[in-house]
Amino acid sequence: MKFKDVRPGHCFRFLLSDRSVPDHDPMVVTDTPGDPAGLPRSKNPLWATWYYEGESDDSAFYHEFRDHEVELLEHYSTHPTPTPLVRGEPERRDLVHGDCFVYLDSPGSFYIVGDHRTEISGAPDNWNMSTRTSAAGRWENKVRRIPHWNTGETPAKTEPVILPCIDPFKGLRDAIFVREEKHVDGLRGKECLARFERGQQTESIAATGAGYVCTNAECALTSAQIHHARDLWSYKLRLKAAEQKAADADAARRDTLACDDVDEMPNMATVK
Repeated sequence: MKFKDVRPGHCFRFLLSDRSVPDHDPMVVTDTPGDPAGLPRSKNPLWATWYYEGESDDSAFYHEFRDHEVELLEHYSTHPTPTPLVRGEPERRDLVHGDCFVYLDSPGSFYIVGDHRTEISGAPDNWNMSTRTSAAGRWENKVRRIPHWNTGETPAKTEPVILPCIDPFKGLRDAIFVREEKHVDGLRGKECLARFERGQQTESIAATGAGYVCTNAECALTSAQIHHARDLWSYKLRLKAAEQKAADADAARRDTLACDDVDEMPNMATVK
């Protein structure tokens, strides 16, 4: 990332590997003159402030160092000691106002972070505005920062990235699979559960001094088999509840989207 790519809200410092760096102390980018509240001043190295005046910035400092490499830092409010922002590919929620990016799963659509009050002129027709509302459904999607359109560099060569399909409920599914395949008193867990369910339907689950047994000849179960079946059954119920909770949360999040914002999918209204 280069100095010209930083935007208000970013914390960064120049890389020492770049020749003639102006300073290696951490900086925070602001869009108003003066230091932001809570900026660390009592620790070394001291934090500095860079006042961002937009792409029309005519300061000699900006033009001299605009192409120097920088590294993003964790925000000073959570890491007063400069800490590199290391998260692999960032997520949409990591971006700040003015960032330009593509979603890794749809690299043909280009976005700039703004809000519904922002007016941006000069954007190419294939660029879109990304607001907190329009991006709500993709808030945790992976993104890649790209150069601002006025740099003359084109992001059109961005290659699609095949993201791994990570199941948020993998732990529960793995636990269920292990219990389904486990043998208890010579019977697989999956069969134990099937017999347990039939035993409940025929009311043939009987209490014993050591627990319960199934007395139905067609679905007989020992106490150990019933214990295992109930354990497997509880894991399946937990998975079903977790899936329903996630589905309800997703539906609720979508219900909160403002009517005048468009979800960030290809072919949405472009910025003019």
